[in-house]
Amino acid sequence: MEPAITGSDGTITSGNIETIVCQFPGGGSAPTHKDAECLIVDPDSGDMYVITKRESQPGVYYLAHQASYSGTQTMTYLGKMWDVPDITTVPLGATACNVVGGTISRDGHELMVKNYDAIYYFARPDKSVSIYTALTQTPVEVAYVGGGSVSPKKSHPQAEPQGEAICFSYGDQDYFTASEYLSAEGSSSTRFPLFKYSRVSKAPTTVVFQDGVSPTAGYAGTLDTYIWGTNPTTDRGSEATIVLDITAGTPTDDRRALLKFDLSAHIPATAVVVGARFDFWLAAEGQGWAWYRMLVPWAENSTYNSLSGGVTNDGIEAVAAESSRNGVNLDTIVSISVRDNILVSDVQAMVSNPSTNYGWLGLNTDTSGDGVQFDSRQGATASRRPKLTVRYV
Repeated sequence: MEPAITGSDGTITSGNIETIVCQFPGGGSAPTHKDAECLIVDPDSGDMYVITKRESQPGVYYLAHQASYSGTQTMTYLGKMWDVPDITTVPLGATACNVVGGTISRDGHELMVKNYDAIYYFARPDKSVSIYTALTQTPVEVAYVGGGSVSPKKSHPQAEPQGEAICFSYGDQDYFTASEYLSAEGSSSTRFPLFKYSRVSKAPTTVVFQDGVSPTAGYAGTLDTYIWGTNPTTDRGSEATIVLDITAGTPTDDRRALLKFDLSAHIPATAVVVGARFDFWLAAEGQGWAWYRMLVPWAENSTYNSLSGGVTNDGIEAVAAESSRNGVNLDTIVSISVRDNILVSDVQAMVSNPSTNYGWLGLNTDTSGDGVQFDSRQGATASRRPKLTVRYV
């Protein structure tokens, strides 16, 4: 249970804190990676549930509430929860669910579990259903601005890098997330950006835009290309990859991507966008990239020269502030799908005013390494083409 706050300054005294030493069970019930960052406490019973982090499908462990705890407590393995989608974990060189936080409402009817990219909501209207059983059901993905970059870590405030914490508000009407990163994000040892999400009155609608495989009926509206000052008249619009590369001190040698999705026929102009993300297939290299909302028109056959010397994020051709950033060095991890959350306000503007939808400018961000190559909409494998997922109410 949460400790009592007795001091007038909000201080929790040491007498109100109890340390509980726990261990995983042995044998076949022990997780492969004994790493867990998610703890959920039943508000009615005080029972504790621990969810593992570095497994492809997270395991759930249980410790019953006791009046007092003595010695080391061995948790009970309950089984696997719903299969949280894996995300790339570069330090491990593998994929894992990366469950890093969880919360339960004060009335015990709602749970949320998060990884770095998404938050998953589990309803528990009947409390005779155990918390573990609720976690095995298929959840609803709710609004989150996660998916921020890891290194360099410069995603605040557009996207939360390595968001580790989540909780409901006191009255359960809102929820909050927080990052663990510090000065590189505009945070400090005493000040962390706190993200607040208001609850919506109905379940969001999800639409997916991806040429060739989109579940959005009749969609074939992606445009993509890249421009290169070294070859200023070459049309790259029909190539199978999109290339982003940067040359320190020589911007005319940069390769810059352009990407647009046609949203107007598939999302009502009155919709309120609550979430948006990109999925790309990393075909080669991957030294970090950022996306900026375009402010001027272009076409798939646009070139460096036809765009009057290329485009840049100068506040005139593209917005100066990035809409999404991924700074993870993926040079040794290729042929995988990578996900970036994109600024909701970008997509909202494109939905509300379709005439202003010029898509995004993509820039490589690492001057010391190789570029980035994504499969384009002309890529041979349809499921690897650029994908935009939008959630709205």
